[in-house]
Amino acid sequence: MMKKILKAKWLPSLILVILFLLWNGFQTKGFFTVSSFRYFLNILVPLACIAIGVTVTVICGGIDLSTGALVCVVNCTFVVLQERGMGMPQAMVLALLISVAVGVVNGFFVAVVRINPLLVTFAMQTICTGLALWILPNAGGKGSEGFTKWYSFGTLAGIPTSIVFFVILPLLLWYFMKKTPMGSWLYATGKDERKAFESGINTVAVQFFAYIFSAFMTGWAAIAFSGNIVGGDPKAGLSFTMNAVAAAVVGGAALSGGEGDPLGGVLGALFVQLAIYAVLGAKVSTYVEELSNGLIVLFGVVGMMAYSMLKNRKRSRRI
Repeated sequence: MMKKILKAKWLPSLILVILFLLWNGFQTKGFFTVSSFRYFLNILVPLACIAIGVTVTVICGGIDLSTGALVCVVNCTFVVLQERGMGMPQAMVLALLISVAVGVVNGFFVAVVRINPLLVTFAMQTICTGLALWILPNAGGKGSEGFTKWYSFGTLAGIPTSIVFFVILPLLLWYFMKKTPMGSWLYATGKDERKAFESGINTVAVQFFAYIFSAFMTGWAAIAFSGNIVGGDPKAGLSFTMNAVAAAVVGGAALSGGEGDPLGGVLGALFVQLAIYAVLGAKVSTYVEELSNGLIVLFGVVGMMAYSMLKNRKRSRRI
């Protein structure tokens, strides 16, 4: 078990998480109290859930830049439908169907039409931003109080329900899927799409699946985000886009494709959120807050990429 951990691509992100946990615990009074740490975990959950989906697209050799705007669309849809009298389960299903539809569109243009995923998902981000503003022009509305209480304070076997349903279940889904042929097809397609195709893998279907999976995870994260902000906001989720990509890379996913693990993406998300908390705890000027966040995350991304390059060099020398 220890050997597996030491060889894991996400080991550096785990080290960064431990360091920033200690930093926040030392810097922020009461950070490790039950209520404070529970609040931190609830804020973390949406980013961790999105990072799981984004990591899968990166493994497959793609990228998804539409996630932040899609969070806004699903969040606004979920809240507005409930305000208009629809039950929470029905509103949740419809909101998730919208996210899947976005994934289908992304997958179609990337896998079938063969347009660069950066262009496709960036265009989809713009479309979703406009759609969210059309659904709810201004922040407002109110979601289900029952759902908010369940999300914020509920527990299952002593574990917060937000972690169980929006992080652990998606990870279990991934590891179940990894045991199926689709898991190996994702890695094979990301490493070398041509070779994967020549070996009989339906690379179009694999890429299609990756974008649908990412969109579904983003929609699921948006439901969690609705529990955090207790309402709708057409712009509040936009920052998730680059934070999720950074989390995937810090977690060990290679932007060249074929490498990575969603567990690493969750650890990367934990690092990003801890970095944000560290800057807030330092009480720096709001003018340099974003700059500080960006520099810390950049440090994590560059460090992870340097670690991967060093590891690949050592491996090639052995060969």
